[in-house]
Amino acid sequence: MSNDRGLICAYLLDGQGGGTALDWAGVEAWRPDEGVLWMHLDRSDFDARRWLRDTSGIDSIIVDSLLAKGSRPRTTVIGQSLLVFLRGINLNPEEDPVHMVSMRMYAEEKRVVTIRRQHLMAVDDVKDSLEGGNGPLDAGDLLIAVAGALTERMRPKLTELKEELEALEEDLENSDYGPVRPRLAGIQRETIELRRYLAPQREALSYLCTTEIPWLTGRERMRLFETIDQIKRYVENLDAGREHAQVLHEQISENLNQKINRNMYLLSIMAAVFLPLDFVTGLLGVNLGGIPGQDNPLGFLELTIGLAFFAVFLLAIFHRLQWLRPLQRSSPAAQEDSAPY
Repeated sequence: MSNDRGLICAYLLDGQGGGTALDWAGVEAWRPDEGVLWMHLDRSDFDARRWLRDTSGIDSIIVDSLLAKGSRPRTTVIGQSLLVFLRGINLNPEEDPVHMVSMRMYAEEKRVVTIRRQHLMAVDDVKDSLEGGNGPLDAGDLLIAVAGALTERMRPKLTELKEELEALEEDLENSDYGPVRPRLAGIQRETIELRRYLAPQREALSYLCTTEIPWLTGRERMRLFETIDQIKRYVENLDAGREHAQVLHEQISENLNQKINRNMYLLSIMAAVFLPLDFVTGLLGVNLGGIPGQDNPLGFLELTIGLAFFAVFLLAIFHRLQWLRPLQRSSPAAQEDSAPY
């Protein structure tokens, strides 16, 4: 190939934590006895797809899986080779982090091919470790390093979700729930999206630990166990966050229902008070002769005073029957005392 299109990076590992950067020409000249080769390709590029199909020597069925549009985290053993699909957090500008980026890996004892479509900072972490001389030593070490970097990059987003949920709970104390509900819905959506891939990713890596691959050493399996344990904690935190968000959602719904019920009760009390008064005023306001008090100059004032005493009499009856107690509980002081947070 005349250029490096499709080849994001390639390194020949020296077995001491470092590596030599290669271009397409160096990749094509590589031989297994020279050391472990790591290639990182862009699957959206034509040159990369053509190399995989025509030059790589990888079985066409495996290549079809590597280039497929959709994927989910999984591990497949093919003889002495591994096909591992993982997901990483999307930290690209103007991208939603929960739309996780697929990382597909085909690993042999002397060669590891990783493929992605969007940029992954976890790969940059592995590259930096190689250039700093403290990177992976062999194919198994490289596989574990990529999985660990993908997992570690998820930590800030999960911590952010947890802190946002805690801040949201505090905001509910003095909120009218208007701005809180969309934020809570966004947290629930992000939690579901992240767990959708993290749970199968945990299973994929757990299966990788049980595979009988001779070039995957015991030390590397122990490191993989640590990564799996970290993902388990992530999944548990997401489950706890999802339940916490559901509790807050139910609390908001309950408080809104209580507010609506109080308002409806208040309207019922007002109707009970003013409906008889409205009946009397409507009866006396008809345009007919013989209305009591029509010749009295103070008739309207007397009627008004009488209706006011009648309204007070009704309120006294309601108070005696304790019908006004629910309205007294809706006062600001009572709400503060009964606040759930």
